[in-house]
Amino acid sequence: MTYNSRIYPGYLKICGQQFWEFISGDSGLSIDIIKPIGRRARERSMSYQKEYAQVVNKFTLAFSQEFCDDGMINWERLTRFVSEKFPDKLKNGKQKGN
Repeated sequence: MTYNSRIYPGYLKICGQQFWEFISGDSGLSIDIIKPIGRRARERSMSYQKEYAQVVNKFTLAFSQEFCDDGMINWERLTRFVSEKFPDKLKNGKQKGN
């Protein structure tokens, strides 16, 4: 009995490598399962990071076009925009929310 297994009245609780070995008879199954999951997670992570960077770049460009002058934030314009009750349009003519 190890830290990740317990005997309870009517059933046995086992976790981790012991569980996978118990159901398969293969002591290496837990590693065999984890390796492809790790590869897939890395692939997804790389894809996510690429898409995340693209979205950040788009928002940065839109913010810069709307609220910056020569690379400096125009705080008065930004403050007026976030303080408006119902801003109709951004400077670039797009409707809010589009």
